[in-house]
Amino acid sequence: MSAIDPQRNSRNRVRQNKPELETILELEIEAYFRRLAYGQVKSPPFSKASASFVRYSQESHVQKMVRFITDHFQEAITVTDIAAAAGLNAEYAMRLFRKSWGMTPWEFLLQQRIFRAQRLLLGRETKICDIAFACGFGSASRFYHAFRKNCHCAPSAYRQRLAGRD
Repeated sequence: MSAIDPQRNSRNRVRQNKPELETILELEIEAYFRRLAYGQVKSPPFSKASASFVRYSQESHVQKMVRFITDHFQEAITVTDIAAAAGLNAEYAMRLFRKSWGMTPWEFLLQQRIFRAQRLLLGRETKICDIAFACGFGSASRFYHAFRKNCHCAPSAYRQRLAGRD
């Protein structure tokens, strides 16, 4: 074997660029959700239903909810708004969404807001408080709390970590 192992060098680059890879992964996930919302990919597998019509009906309801969330995540929306977009009762919508996605519509909404904030934090010119409001958070403190919980660091630390990769 030669002294230079390209596969080994590739693995080392991946390890060194972990923050960048995390950013890429987050953007890919967001893109997947958007494609799903507009019917460009199949939704996550549903549990076995006795009739294919039931599965199709549930899938279209979930797709409507996902589309509504991805289109309106920057606004002050509620689970009731999300359920209404699919023509469902809020409690039923919550169960159906959780069954399909493994999370509540509210958790999915929060995830979309965090993904958008992470993208906006790539730029250095926008104030963090402005990013919070642009992503649909009602207050800066709610944004900081949600961001820290989901990303395990403060938004400013996340931005600094991204800036350090230059």
